[in-house]
Amino acid sequence: MNTVGKMKKIALGVKLALCAVLGAGAVVWNAGTPREAAAEGSDIHAVEAGYKSSFALRDGKLLVWGDNESGRLGLRERSTYFETRPVVNELVNVVSVETNGSTTLAVKANGDLLGFGKNHEGLLGLRVNPFDVRIVESSAIPIIVPINNVRSVALGGGVAIALKKDGTAWEWGYNSGLARDKYHIPRQLSGLPSNIDTIFAEGDSFFATTADGKVYVWGSNHSGQLGLDTADKSQPTPIRNYNLTGFKSFRGAQMATIGLKADGTVWIWGDKNACSNDSNYNSKLEQIPGLTGITEIDASYSFLALNKAGKVYSFGCNINNYQWESPKQVQGLPSDIIDIAKGWSHGLAMSADGALWGWGINNRGSVGDGTVTDRPIPVRVDDDHPIRPENLRAFPGESKITLVWANYNPDIQYYNVYRKSNMETNYRVVPTNGNENFLIVSGTYFFKYSFYVTAVDKAGHESQPTPVIEARPLVNR
Repeated sequence: MNTVGKMKKIALGVKLALCAVLGAGAVVWNAGTPREAAAEGSDIHAVEAGYKSSFALRDGKLLVWGDNESGRLGLRERSTYFETRPVVNELVNVVSVETNGSTTLAVKANGDLLGFGKNHEGLLGLRVNPFDVRIVESSAIPIIVPINNVRSVALGGGVAIALKKDGTAWEWGYNSGLARDKYHIPRQLSGLPSNIDTIFAEGDSFFATTADGKVYVWGSNHSGQLGLDTADKSQPTPIRNYNLTGFKSFRGAQMATIGLKADGTVWIWGDKNACSNDSNYNSKLEQIPGLTGITEIDASYSFLALNKAGKVYSFGCNINNYQWESPKQVQGLPSDIIDIAKGWSHGLAMSADGALWGWGINNRGSVGDGTVTDRPIPVRVDDDHPIRPENLRAFPGESKITLVWANYNPDIQYYNVYRKSNMETNYRVVPTNGNENFLIVSGTYFFKYSFYVTAVDKAGHESQPTPVIEARPLVNR
């Protein structure tokens, strides 16, 4: 996905526009948070993609996979650099999720805001002053911030703009009017009416729509991406754009903007030749041929479009040859796709039965098929494996080590405990009825032992392993 405030909510067969958010002044998410989502989010089915990371909301759970640099997947103690299969994030009651590639933002059903990943420009709502000892560069632990009643958010390259339920907009990070004021506490954005319905962003360019169809724009217009017929390179405060009548959503990539009209047509303006280094200023709107009945668009390096028949089309800059390509249907997907997402070099889709599909460059596991092999044709995301065990700890004793790990999944048949010393040993542990499992392993003080644990469900599927931990037994007294 590009840096766009995009999110979808699919409930009872109706798709509604919804966005995610994160705000200011940190409180750490409680470590004892239950892993099972409550009913508020159980009817939401959606996918989201970042630079090389992926997200899905399904059956009340937030699934994450792909690049985990700076903790952008929000997996708390997990230190892996990437996940090649979906893993359940701990957050509950999540109704939408948003990422700009390094920072991930989420909104709960009650309007609370959370975030994890990089604190670039204070996007996590944390201080960014390098002389402040409280500075946090990134967090793999979800953070709750004191901004409430949030309905949606637009996430630019260095600024977040939250839309509250009362129709007011609040921003933090770099000032969206290009004044380059930096602040981590959200403050109300002036210049917009009080009936804002949606907000979108691409880099330093911003769009807001009202409930009666008006469109306001501000930020960078360097390549005409705001659709303003003016030589101005920037618009510091929101103004109404009369050229963008009838549009309901916007996405941007490579200095070009596409807009989806209520009639299902897709239009483009800005610099669509940027990928071939043949840049030009173009604020004139042009309809993209071959796209009708479109219900959703998304963008990053290139564009995706979904029509009402459930078919997906790709177009824009080809990452392999840097040439513009006209719309063509993505082959290999079922014909009942209900949601799409576009990462920098991969795509995601969800079909009506909740199945996940991925394709594209896969060197960080963003496709989600359990490999790092590139997939030019869509493949089914490997989400049939159980959740891997969490919070593995080792407690040394005299000639022994006690291993303890969390037990959250009732569908687990047994756990495999692997020990690495001179040879690899496998122990099988049946789950307990409590919240934790444990195993006592004999050993000698002369050796340092390495352990990791996997979970096996009743169908025989084995999870990914926990991070490896090391421990040495104590000397006998």
